[in-house]
Amino acid sequence: MLAQVESTKARLERIPKILKRFRQSVLAAAVSGRLTEGFNITDQDYYQSIDEEIIEDRKLATIPLPNAEELELAVSFFDGASWDRWKLYALEQLVDSKRGIPYGIVQTGEAQQEGVPTIRCGDVKPLYIESDNLKKVLPEIEDKYSRTRLRGGEVLLAIRGTVGNAAVIDDKLVANPINISREVAMIPVRGNISSRYVALLLQSPGGYRALAEKTKGVAQRGINLSDVKRLVTPLPTFSEQAEIVRRVDQLFAYADTIETQVNNALARVNNLTQSILAKAFRGELTEQWRKDNPDLISCENSAEALLEKIKAERAAAKLVKKAKAKVRKG
Repeated sequence: MLAQVESTKARLERIPKILKRFRQSVLAAAVSGRLTEGFNITDQDYYQSIDEEIIEDRKLATIPLPNAEELELAVSFFDGASWDRWKLYALEQLVDSKRGIPYGIVQTGEAQQEGVPTIRCGDVKPLYIESDNLKKVLPEIEDKYSRTRLRGGEVLLAIRGTVGNAAVIDDKLVANPINISREVAMIPVRGNISSRYVALLLQSPGGYRALAEKTKGVAQRGINLSDVKRLVTPLPTFSEQAEIVRRVDQLFAYADTIETQVNNALARVNNLTQSILAKAFRGELTEQWRKDNPDLISCENSAEALLEKIKAERAAAKLVKKAKAKVRKG
């Protein structure tokens, strides 16, 4: 019985790893164009509006498009075989030029009981922000970094330590002032670009490889903002971005449901193991068998009789051993 339980447990424990690979495959398909291949594009003039924004903005107009080498690397990182219907930009071309892509507070000082929360690299998890234990800094320190004070909808990217984790700032988090540390880059994409899509792109296997290519250091791993700004960004039309986000979220929700069911099943299996062992020690597992076979557990077959038999055999073995020792001495 325990063997069956352990076999079931082993199979269940393999599922989370399978789900992790599944999520990565979904992200890879999403940003390569395979997930929405054949999608009916209705906003054909989208790229024209994006390009006009770039041309008409003094800062954005000076940013060069990705060069041939950058494009070749991007295609290899993201497996962009289906990018023929998309357009490629440098990430910096897609943000609010007044805010750019900066990092946050350089020296946050000691943590405060009361103050302004700051998001550090460890708070940026894959596609979500862990906001339960944010470090609070003095308001007068935070006030010097108003440029990176969050408004909601920005993409945050960990650029130190856990390089590559990306998430979108939920509007609920900006009800009160909140900022970021120097370990985090703020990517305030413009309103006609999906923040969620950009976060999925950065968190995808291709995004990880593209960032890892530029990551430096061993003890203090990090990536320069200049490299983040030049990240080649494959951009579908806005309607396709929305469809990609919808499909990814739907598939992730399926995976989350399965993972919850697996975790619940594992908890029951672990409880079952303890229950079986407890019943075994109490003799409950063999209760019916003992009732059906009283002759096999009574008299000379009782546990007490068997124990006495074992003791006698051990005593006899000791006598034989002593006798052999005397013979060798003689």
